[in-house]
Amino acid sequence: MVDLARYGMQATATALRRHGPSRQLATLLATVIYLEGKAVDDCLEMLDLLVTTELVGKAETATEKERVRQHPKLAKHSATLAAAVETLLEVTEYGEELRLDQVWEAIDAIVPRRELREAVAAVTEMVPPPDADADGEMRALLASRIATVSGFLKTLTTVIEFGANAEGTRALAAMKQLPRLLDGRTKKVTEADIDPELVTGSWKRLVFKSLPNGSTVDKNAYTMCVLTQFHRHLKRRDVYAEASARWRDPRGQLLDGAKWEAAKGPALVDLQLPEDPGRLLAEHARVLHLALNDVAGRAGQDGVDVSVDGEGRLHVAKLAALPEPLSLIDLRKRVLAMLPRVDLPELLLEVMGRVPEFEAAFTSVAGGVSKLADFHVSVAACLTAQALNIGYAPVVKAGTPALERGRLSHVVQNYLSAETYTLANGPLIDEQGKIGFAQALGGGLVAAIDGMRFVVPVPSIYTRPNKKFFGRSRGVTWLNMINDRGVGLGAKVVTGAVRDSLHMIDVAFRRDGGPRPEVLVTDTGSYSDVVFGLVHLLGMQYRPALADIPDQKGWRIQDADYGSLSRFARGKIDLEKDQAALERHPARRGVDLHL
Repeated sequence: MVDLARYGMQATATALRRHGPSRQLATLLATVIYLEGKAVDDCLEMLDLLVTTELVGKAETATEKERVRQHPKLAKHSATLAAAVETLLEVTEYGEELRLDQVWEAIDAIVPRRELREAVAAVTEMVPPPDADADGEMRALLASRIATVSGFLKTLTTVIEFGANAEGTRALAAMKQLPRLLDGRTKKVTEADIDPELVTGSWKRLVFKSLPNGSTVDKNAYTMCVLTQFHRHLKRRDVYAEASARWRDPRGQLLDGAKWEAAKGPALVDLQLPEDPGRLLAEHARVLHLALNDVAGRAGQDGVDVSVDGEGRLHVAKLAALPEPLSLIDLRKRVLAMLPRVDLPELLLEVMGRVPEFEAAFTSVAGGVSKLADFHVSVAACLTAQALNIGYAPVVKAGTPALERGRLSHVVQNYLSAETYTLANGPLIDEQGKIGFAQALGGGLVAAIDGMRFVVPVPSIYTRPNKKFFGRSRGVTWLNMINDRGVGLGAKVVTGAVRDSLHMIDVAFRRDGGPRPEVLVTDTGSYSDVVFGLVHLLGMQYRPALADIPDQKGWRIQDADYGSLSRFARGKIDLEKDQAALERHPARRGVDLHL
């Protein structure tokens, strides 16, 4: 289905006519299903972006600014009240014979009664009531921005078919009732028209109140209450869209019963796992025990600057940079002098001559090979213009057919795409691995994946705001994979600056070329406990370079004395408890327990 959809997205009507009716119908069906899922993904991505940034994000920012603005006034009036209460506590120690007029006389000597009333009124206005939660002010601002979402809420649940598990059923049902409540003809809303069980915390004060039109429910506040809960359940996949690829039911592809029994054997063989996870867990327990003993034994030796403080925080000293030897400096100068000065188009043409598979990878959208004369010259010119971001004017040359503007425009539109770039990158990676110097650096089995942030200056659904990386703009993350032989093995564009732990695995398996790595190295942004299990099941080692090691909590399985590391490894993994929990779900027992 994926291959048919990919072909359908690239093929032309002329190419489809060459196939038989059954192939045509299958291709069109797969393409339409793909486009439907893509459209639903884009719609829900926009909903997530709207709720996270335009509604909740801006409401939180406005609330924080208002708190900062009111802080001097609140501090002044709080100091007045504190002085009055302190005086009250002092005079009450005089005994039971103290009269009320004497108390007021003592307080008036410190704070005039008029100022005290003003302070009480101001603090009561600025400070939320005792039963309110910390999000009350932010939620009140959300209720005032109903116009931002009322338009698409009327059609969201009618255009997209949603499902829900037991946790999200109530929120989905309330979401489906919103179009009726948002109808302009519905003026009066009472408790009978809503689901009161969804209204909790500070939403109660905002939703349940009498309005001039006789309504006992604030329609705008209730709408925002339902929307935020629906969004929360959607993020957790308690609510899902069946037609979506990203927001679908995570349980939809889990096997159970006879299907699981049929797939269990091949799956465990492919993953090289035993059916009974007890032996594997025992082996992991032994390896962890030996590793803790080894590190604890070497922690006090010379040259190993590892320590554990009284709170059990592990500290590892930074590695000192080795000084560059004079021979390296001399070698760098000699190599730089030996490098020829060539233009980028000349370099591309030379590579095409040595690696003919590179040029052959640029096929048309219909799948055919170009028969244009000097096609390699046109491709080199287009790649140069795109790589240098200079446009096509500097590479256009009138009178040379391969460099005419019409030829370059035709090549860009029909031969240069993300798919052909991927196909062309593979032969280059293979040729890089054949170079003797690259082979001396390593076997290509140790790979690193990291992300680069880019600001996107034009509106796009695939961007996200992040003040740390993009300032006041929006941007994307470009995840790139390198190994110990070369760079540019694979890449993926990720929306905004989200955690890239699962995208890291996607990049490793969708690389353009090179051997599959045995060791994956990432930074803290790609770290996740679940990723350790996934990478292990995939037959690779995961070695994240954690920047916050002192904040990590160590875990052990066996009750043993690990010296100074005993304070660090204070967490205890109970394998028997995990085993008992999974016994209640025998259909997914094997792989889940390994995870």
